[in-house]
Parts: sequence; structure tokens; C-alpha cells
Amino acid sequence: MNRIQAVEAKDMARVAEIYNLSRAPVACFGDRTIVVEEMIRLTQGERIYLAFHSGDDIAAGFISVWRGDNAFIHHLYTAPEFQGRGIASELLAFCIDTYGLPVSLKSVEKNTHACRFYETYGFRSESTAIGEEGRYHYYWLRRVPVSDGLGSRGSSCQIKPA
Repeated sequence: MNRIQAVEAKDMARVAEIYNLSRAPVACFGDRTIVVEEMIRLTQGERIYLAFHSGDDIAAGFISVWRGDNAFIHHLYTAPEFQGRGIASELLAFCIDTYGLPVSLKSVEKNTHACRFYETYGFRSESTAIGEEGRYHYYWLRRVPVSDGLGSRGSSCQIKPA
């Protein structure tokens, strides 16, 4: 199990670093990087949480959530050296436990790895649009695709692939 905690101001440099490192190998994002001040601007009004890989004191991934009528995941990234270790899955489960359902997000269509990841966990594309980085999907998770009722507030959601 990884430790998840709210971001503090001192953590924003690592958040920006994870953002840049995670997007660099994905062709649809180009080679643009951001600095800490821009990351702060991009996530203004959102709650940001860092995941620390068990046994390490290094932030391995983060999620930023904007809370309106439902939780909207604006960013979910795992540093490349920690990918495939369940970090993003635990951050999704944390989001569901903290904010409840439904949860929505958008993902660039050309980022096929991310789209497959979300679809594996039960997110469904309900609409598409064209943005700065190309066509994207608006994904929704309206219920957790497991039979034991996980995902309600106060539970210990262990989100699993559908």
C-alpha cells in the first residue's frame, strides 16, 4: 500500500516534475514543459494529492481534483520509474473514497495508454470534443465495476479492472 497525502507548497516542484516526465514520452503532448508557477496556475482551485511508493520517500504520482457538482480529475500522472506499480489505481480509489461518485475526467484520444487505463477501470466515454491537444474523450465513472459496493464514502475502495 502506498501513502497518499495532500500536497503542500514545498511539493509543487515534484508535482511539476512528475507532470513533465509523464507527458514527455507521449507524442500527442509535444515537448513543452512547465515550471512550478504554471503548475500552480493549472491546478488553482483543485485539491492535489501525492502518492509515495511504499518503502520510498519519493513522490511517485499525483492526482488533482476539481470539485463541482461531481469530482473532476484534472490530472492523474505517475512518474515513469513508478509506472506499473498500482500508483494510479490507488489514486483513483482514493479519489472515489474521498469524493464519491460520479467521477469524470477528460483524456486526449491519442493518449491511447491513458484511455485504455480508464476504460479498464470502468470509465465510459460519454462525449468527445476537440481541444488544443486534439480530440479528447469525456469519461465518466458512475459506479465502481465490482459487486461489493466499493466506492461509497467512508469505504476502503480497492478499485479493480472491470
